[in-house]
Amino acid sequence: MNASSIKYIIQFIVVVLIQVLLFNNMDYFYLVSPYIYIVFLLDLPLNIKTPGLMLVSFLLGLTIDFFSNTLGLHTFACTLIGFIRQGYLKVLFSHLEFKFQQPSIIQFGLVGYLKYAVGMVSLHHIGLFMMEALSFNNFGFLLLRIIINIALSLLIIMCYELCRKK
Repeated sequence: MNASSIKYIIQFIVVVLIQVLLFNNMDYFYLVSPYIYIVFLLDLPLNIKTPGLMLVSFLLGLTIDFFSNTLGLHTFACTLIGFIRQGYLKVLFSHLEFKFQQPSIIQFGLVGYLKYAVGMVSLHHIGLFMMEALSFNNFGFLLLRIIINIALSLLIIMCYELCRKK
């Protein structure tokens, strides 16, 4: 096992602990629920093939579900991101050769990274909240929850990304 693998295992554990111990207890009026683990999923190396990425995403979602008692909601949303990410990156950045290891503002540029992050976070949150609701009753409230949580998650991701590069 190399140093990079150990780094990601430690990040996995830290992200799960932060999500479960801190952010799962911050559900504000059933509207805002910060999902810090999305930072880990977006930060995974680009050289991971789709099956491996889906496995890591599945394990992360399953772990969050286990501690959150959410019956597969996070597993579905995380695995969906793992399945879509490589294709989405090819669509967004077909002109780039990924000679670098990690997605970042430096590698993609601010606009490119925002496209990547907005797409992945939106996909995750739409999948998560639609599975949770299982209906279109109160569609306005559902849409409001999705938009607010996307904005909060993007704020967290951008803060992390800007702090990481300094």
